[in-house]
This record gives sequence, C-alpha cells and structure tokens, in this order.
Amino acid sequence: HMFDTESDPETNLLGNWDFGDGSGSTIIDDSGNGHNGTINGTATWTDTGPTLTDQAASSHGALSLDGTDGYVDLGTPASLDMTGTGMTVEAWVQAGDPDGTVQSIVANYTYISGIGKGYSLVLGADNKFSFGVASTGGNSQGVGDATVTAGQWYHVAGVYDGNETALYIDGVKQTTAGVPATTGQPIDDPAAAHFIGAGHQAESSTIASNFFTGQIADLRIWDNA
Repeated sequence: HMFDTESDPETNLLGNWDFGDGSGSTIIDDSGNGHNGTINGTATWTDTGPTLTDQAASSHGALSLDGTDGYVDLGTPASLDMTGTGMTVEAWVQAGDPDGTVQSIVANYTYISGIGKGYSLVLGADNKFSFGVASTGGNSQGVGDATVTAGQWYHVAGVYDGNETALYIDGVKQTTAGVPATTGQPIDDPAAAHFIGAGHQAESSTIASNFFTGQIADLRIWDNA
C-alpha cells in the first residue's frame, strides 16, 4: 500500500470500499474478501468524491453521512479483526461540520468499564483528525497538526506498527505520534462490529454513536503497517 512499496500491494489488504455502488443499502468490499457492509440510518450515495486535483486520487464515488444516525455496519467477521502488531487504515474524507464533537470515520473500538480496546480513526473534539489504538501494551494516538477545513477533501491514514501509532494527512506524517507503554504488542480485540461513519457508544459493544457528518470515499484497511 502507500507506505509499503516493496511488497505486493494486495497481500495484506483486508477490505476496500470505493463506494461506487451508487444505490441500495449494501456497500460492496472491492478487495474480494467479502466484507460487505450494510447502511443504517440516513446516508446518500454521491459521485462527487475527490478528483485528480486532490492529491491524484481516483474516486469512484463517496458516501455522504448526515451526522445523525447514518453509518455502515461491517459486522464482526474474524477475518477483519486487527489482532496483530500492525495495521493501516486509510480513506478520503471530507468533513461537513467540524463542530467540536468526536465524529468517527471508521472504528472497531469499545470503551467498557474504563478499558479501551481496538482502533478508531476520527475527527476529534479539537477538530483535528486522529488515529488511536488500544493494544495489550497500552493506548497510543497520532493527531493531526492542524484543524480541519469543512468541505475540503483530505487523504487520511492511520498506521500502527507495534511501536508507534502515527497519522498521515495527504501523505505527510503528522508531528504528534503515540507510543504505547509496552511496545510490540497486538491490538486488543474489542469483539464488536466494525463501523464506517460511527463508533460505539461508551459501555456498549453494539450501540452506534459519534456519527460522522460529511463524505467518505475509497476506504481501505490493511493488516500491516
């Protein structure tokens, strides 16, 4: 993938959702791994995703979410769980309303009884993108350098290699990267569904919350850094 030019780019690709379906309530996983998702709530198909002027992106479409109840449920397939010591999640994102609340772009994260598990790529309460990982060695987070401009497309990528959790925006590594208390540890499996455009409500492994307002395009998840 974009941070690994020496290996086969498809070897570690777990899911690729280009949102080119255009209609219906199913998001097709174009990786061929069968991780299709189901739209819940209010979401709109659009063909106005990022263009060649946005960092040479190739867009097949996007999903527009209203920040109220719209999200995609990818279910709980074991083949999509991040239990190793490396992962990358990347997407084109256009925030419609950076309003000082946490808005989840893609997440497989729970916070129950004071314990966080999993990962999340979000627009944070500080109106900056961030990528957080809760591994068995502790929590760590990479945070964007600047606040997000509404209506602008960004390529956002979160990378965890077991030693560091980093965030890249438009291919540039951001200054603030996190280091877990104990390095080299796997991501702690939350045993919960993977959501696009939402996260899990605190103290729950099933209820969606922190809905995203804006558009998401060309989302990919890899099981290596």
